[in-house]
Amino acid sequence: MRKMKPLVIAVAIHALAGCSDQGGPVDPGNMNGDGNPGPAVSYRDDVQPIWNANCAGCHGAEGGLTLAGGNSRAALVGVVSVGYAPEVRVVAGDPERSVLYQKLLGNPDFDQRMPAGGALGDGDLETIRAWIAEGAAEN
Repeated sequence: MRKMKPLVIAVAIHALAGCSDQGGPVDPGNMNGDGNPGPAVSYRDDVQPIWNANCAGCHGAEGGLTLAGGNSRAALVGVVSVGYAPEVRVVAGDPERSVLYQKLLGNPDFDQRMPAGGALGDGDLETIRAWIAEGAAEN
């Protein structure tokens, strides 16, 4: 039994240290797991479809906040939120300071929860939170 302790300790250390699916150490700077550094969430492929399915019906192409495809990211990131000035709609890297994320969570300090009459699922909320936290990239 004494001979197994080093093996158990080695396995535990390896498990705690983390490893990639290729057997090497995890690179914490590579959040997307594809071998290339960069964000794990794509605005075009992951976030815009959430806007299309849940938000663009009200926040479409006509006036105000437009979340329809095209320039939706430009309408969000670093833009002062109408009605909540000087707060910003999306603060790149900080979901907690982003009006958009707070409204999606239903924070009562930001009036009505969005989308109106419902709520995004946990997966969609996490995608948006991760996108903001990763720097709200245009990718």
